[in-house]
Amino acid sequence: MATEPTPPAERAQEIIQSVPSTSLVTKTGAVVLGTALTATAISQELYVANEETVVLAGFLVFAAYIAKVCR
Repeated sequence: MATEPTPPAERAQEIIQSVPSTSLVTKTGAVVLGTALTATAISQELYVANEETVVLAGFLVFAAYIAKVCR
């Protein structure tokens, strides 16, 4: 019972729709700004990714999964 993977265009549309905002411009602007700020913080060594980052990312994924299942 293997399901077919979601095509990349549909997956990209799902990601854009999940960003809270009303217009496509503000949605993509928020994503680009967040990505740029993260890249700048890492490149300027303001933030150093370590094992705690991995634990936090895992926890956030797990919490999102639990929230989705409970709905």
